[in-house]
Amino acid sequence: HTAMHATIDHQEKPIHLASPSDASLVAGAKLYKSDCAVCHGLPSQAPTATAEGMYPPPPQFFRAHARKIDDPAGEVYWKVENGIRLTGMPAWRSSLSNTQVLEITGFLEDAVSLPAPAMAVLKGVPAKAKGKAQPMHRRG
Repeated sequence: HTAMHATIDHQEKPIHLASPSDASLVAGAKLYKSDCAVCHGLPSQAPTATAEGMYPPPPQFFRAHARKIDDPAGEVYWKVENGIRLTGMPAWRSSLSNTQVLEITGFLEDAVSLPAPAMAVLKGVPAKAKGKAQPMHRRG
């Protein structure tokens, strides 16, 4: 890890995340669920076969024994944007916008105390519909 930390220390940009809103955490949760969860896990779910087959094993951010994400936000951002060589962590800079990388960074920084709407995304709980539910089709 020495080379990785030296590179991050040299290239990392300081990032100061504002207090994230529920909306930005929900956006981060959606990105995490679609792009990250297969390797890094979801609450109350066992690691996937993909994660189990990786070496080194990816951190499982929602396991009881998981380490708290205590890396500085700039380092988390750098890892998401650039990936980590010789691991399964891809570089997302070509696939995600700067805003999306910031949303995932903010989400990961707050992963231990997510608000209910963000947890609902991760657990697959459908959002409450506004207004009256409409039938899918009518018999005529």
